Amino acid sequence: MTQKAEPAAIWSTRLIVFDKDISDTQNIILSQGKYALIAMRQKIYQLYEYLNAFQQLKDVYIHPDIPQTLSEICLHQGIASSILFNNSTQSTSENSHCYKLRTERFNYVKQFCAAQSVTVDILANRKVRNQLVHIDEHLTKALTKANTGWFIDTAVGFRNQFTAQNGLEIKFCRSFIASEEVILNFDNEISTRKLWDESSAVLAVVFGFSDEKQLPALTFTNHEP
Repeated sequence: MTQKAEPAAIWSTRLIVFDKDISDTQNIILSQGKYALIAMRQKIYQLYEYLNAFQQLKDVYIHPDIPQTLSEICLHQGIASSILFNNSTQSTSENSHCYKLRTERFNYVKQFCAAQSVTVDILANRKVRNQLVHIDEHLTKALTKANTGWFIDTAVGFRNQFTAQNGLEIKFCRSFIASEEVILNFDNEISTRKLWDESSAVLAVVFGFSDEKQLPALTFTNHEP
């Protein structure tokens, strides 16, 4: 079988090729997963900083950058999960070479995680990944549900702190529940603290990247609605 051509040259302000045992193409693609994890962590930390700036919880956290921050957390999580942990079957739109590389990447990352007993329950969750990556499709279906009100790209203290009028059921999309430290995305609960820990471990064992920064505790008036 003819070997697929490798790139003739690569320019980057950061180190891309880090493992000569795999191809340059795989190194480049893996680096995109690495930077997605780093960017996701930065946005999670930023979200906690925004929330801790509030002295007291009042209904919802009003900050102009919270919607964008939640969107970017989910975007980068979806990218990292797709690049590093996608072992789904070959799709009809995926050629055999892309499928081969994707499978190789999955096994490459898996071996490092397995050797260090790193679990990735969130990052490897296929259902969560699909709903993050294909947000338009899932929103299209979800928003057709009758008698349903939505919180989208918001941060609130408690998931049940609001009672909608006219018997509407409240649902959440990419919304953060501070008292639980989870992002509710449709019917999925994504623990931001566990996501932080998973990404820290993967960055360390797969990419040799360490960051001593700790995710701070959330400080808000802890009262039930």
